[in-house]
Amino acid sequence: MRQLLFFVSAFLLLNAGMFAQSEFTPFFEMGVKSSASFAKAYISDDDVGSNFAGPVVGVRYLHMQTKNMGFLMEVNYNRLSFSSEGTDYSYSFIHTPFMTRVRFPLGRKHDIGLNVGSYLQMVLDHQDDVVFDRRTLFGLAGGIDYGFLLGNMRLSLEGRYHYNLHSNSEDAEDMRSGWLEIGLAVSFRSSRKK
Repeated sequence: MRQLLFFVSAFLLLNAGMFAQSEFTPFFEMGVKSSASFAKAYISDDDVGSNFAGPVVGVRYLHMQTKNMGFLMEVNYNRLSFSSEGTDYSYSFIHTPFMTRVRFPLGRKHDIGLNVGSYLQMVLDHQDDVVFDRRTLFGLAGGIDYGFLLGNMRLSLEGRYHYNLHSNSEDAEDMRSGWLEIGLAVSFRSSRKK
């Protein structure tokens, strides 16, 4: 028990600087992102779900008012497709995540961010066989990213999972889409004086 208490105390003391607000200047970042997306969506004659994949491109805005808390907004375009027995299926949508960012600085140049929030998904087009009775869907998203600074440019590697809160179909309640994104983002930082 004493050893556990010692290790917990040492960990908290060593990381106390991570949560201190000394010498922090609020900043914002604007940038672009590109990801690979892997989704589960439904074809009308397939009740189990099919594995769609495709690219994601988007723009983002991050605002950090404190050293560890901020918010992230994005507008992303997804185009996903799936092939089965010589038939191609596809759909595209725009989604707009609004997320809280919890940031853990790792020195002056590196950080890890946890992003949690919600999004709106607006389906632009889909083949008739792909089930999207609702054109606008709401969902939850969460992910992690690792970033490092090169001057005012921040490069980050990120992963995120999205899950629709209601069914794609008006007839079946259990047709909820979810998708995983893995990608890169390039952002440019601008600091503001307190």
